[in-house]
Amino acid sequence: VYVSDRVQQTVYVYDAKGAYQRAFEPSRAALGGGWQPLGLAFDGQGHLYVTDVSGPSHRVLAFERDGTLLRTFRSAGPFSFPNAVAVDRWGNVYVSDSNNGRLVIVDFEKEPGKSRDWVLNHVRAGKATVTAEVLAAGFELEREEKILKENYVLVFRRP
Repeated sequence: VYVSDRVQQTVYVYDAKGAYQRAFEPSRAALGGGWQPLGLAFDGQGHLYVTDVSGPSHRVLAFERDGTLLRTFRSAGPFSFPNAVAVDRWGNVYVSDSNNGRLVIVDFEKEPGKSRDWVLNHVRAGKATVTAEVLAAGFELEREEKILKENYVLVFRRP
């Protein structure tokens, strides 16, 4: 069990019975200084995703279990208090960007003839399907960002 404590700038690790095990402490150098971890989620490979609400540039960080930083996600329209993150079984990342009233989705481009075989065999649906599903849930598409090589970022807002 992982529990964030943004005031103490750490994530605590407990076993299944609730006994404290250790603090999850990534390299401060990799973080660029301090951090304020808030939302936590694991992907299917055991990577830990953490929303960080420190400083003026809020972000989502992905780590190996040993604290090695894998990647950082930022939004072109900056995150403002991203308080939750979720990762589905296909590796798509969903961020609740609460102060902006947005849902941000990071997903893989799934295009036959263009995408890698891994993407074609592991990604549930293409961008059009994902967009239609979120629109049907009552959101409006605010914008799309192309900030990653194989991925797209969709930013939705509740009307």
